[in-house]
Amino acid sequence: MTYQLNQRLFLENGPATQAADARARRKAAADFYLAERARLDAARKVIGADLKIAA
Repeated sequence: MTYQLNQRLFLENGPATQAADARARRKAAADFYLAERARLDAARKVIGADLKIAA
């Protein structure tokens, strides 16, 4: 019986690759947060600043 090998086990610089992946995910999350904040701020300007908009 054969077993599927994990490709990440054979990366020469695996920890650095994982750290780079984590940084990329964190940057994507930050970019999404900023875009969402801008969208909500624009909605507040259209609707009126006194209304609460759930984030």
